[in-house]
Amino acid sequence: MTRGKEGSSLDSFATAVISLILIIAALFIIYKVVRGVYCVLCLVLRVLFQQKFHIFFLLLATVPLLLQNFGPPYFEFDSYSVEPALPLEGPLSINDALNEGEKLFKGQIKGPESLVAHKGILYAGLATGEIIAVQDDNWWVVADLLQPCRGAWDLDNCGRPLGLAFDKEGFLWVADAYYGIYKVDVKSKKQAYKLVVPTNKKIKTNESLEEYPLLPNSITIGTDGSLYWSDSSTNVPLHNLVVSVLGDKSGRLIKTNPKTGESTVLMSGLRFANGVLLAPDESYILVAETFLFRVHRYWLKGPNKGKSEVFIDRLPGAPDNLSPTEDGGFIINLIQPRSAALDTLAAWKSVRRFIAAVLCLADLMFQKIDERYPNDFNKNMMASIGHYSSIAPFMARHSIAVFCDKNGKILKSLHARGDIAAVSDVVTLNGYHYLGSPHNDFLGRVRVR
Repeated sequence: MTRGKEGSSLDSFATAVISLILIIAALFIIYKVVRGVYCVLCLVLRVLFQQKFHIFFLLLATVPLLLQNFGPPYFEFDSYSVEPALPLEGPLSINDALNEGEKLFKGQIKGPESLVAHKGILYAGLATGEIIAVQDDNWWVVADLLQPCRGAWDLDNCGRPLGLAFDKEGFLWVADAYYGIYKVDVKSKKQAYKLVVPTNKKIKTNESLEEYPLLPNSITIGTDGSLYWSDSSTNVPLHNLVVSVLGDKSGRLIKTNPKTGESTVLMSGLRFANGVLLAPDESYILVAETFLFRVHRYWLKGPNKGKSEVFIDRLPGAPDNLSPTEDGGFIINLIQPRSAALDTLAAWKSVRRFIAAVLCLADLMFQKIDERYPNDFNKNMMASIGHYSSIAPFMARHSIAVFCDKNGKILKSLHARGDIAAVSDVVTLNGYHYLGSPHNDFLGRVRVR
């Protein structure tokens, strides 16, 4: 016997009410915890100002012990240091080259993070799971990688297309942060694509460790068909990127044979492996290490084959995608400037661990509620708590496209400090610079000067 629409509506209403009650209860508990911490801090300060230092230091000594058992258990935090940033002078001098751009398709698209041009057409992957093609002032969908997708927060269905690259046969390869690497036939009218490298298959990092790729990010293709791609983290998914910023160093550079499915880890231990780019002669590959603000070079040929080195260091911002230029050089896209606070926190692993723990506990709260009473509000919260877009409005609006020659010498830079910010990729096509971003609801375009 069916219950009818009225019964279903009552069930939905009851579920919403129960979820609301649980959320209020959870927030009340968090309030009590915060209030308790505040009281403890007041006690500590009172002891300190009464000059009872022996008691104060005894209390202080318990903090690291508590933090060791508080928070995410899946990776170790360590202390590290970052090199001071290069000054914004000479070829890095601040300018307004990317400030006054057009906002194409405003409100129609969301998060065109990575861009690639092929035969006069621009391609981009969106936060809602589509791969789109752009020509002149028009755009259309080339592939919907997963459907139905109810919004950018609906990660289980939408996925998140990031890196894009064409092979010599004209197939588009897409690195999806949740599902793996797809091969897309952009010429097909039937949205033909297939998943070639899934994230549910482990890849051997070394002889004693096999790990799932948890965050496929950027990709480039060799002339022999080999896939070179970055796995930004084996510990933290994209929607918990803030946790990755705070201490994860499990990023990898991977080579995959698409015919056999065999993968080889070329580099590991990177603090968020990001953009990748092959040299024109394919003698080496570059990979950006976002949270150490540098680019590595891994040799594929020659006497240094199999070795890596820091190619460009002390970047004044966080490197995202790497784009080729027509003269054989490349662009390092710095999505945001360095933060003095984050640079300072590098040495304070306990503080970073505490912040990460708070985020993970908040995420866990909504996860447990959603397991019992699934609803869109909980999923939206889980997708937002640790997502970088949640703190993007508080970050400085200053992106830099750094143009380098093939030897890594910085030639010039284009700066974006206006309405078009958080630029993750710059591709030049038909007299325009097209500007990608993981957060913007438009595609930026600036005429080449």
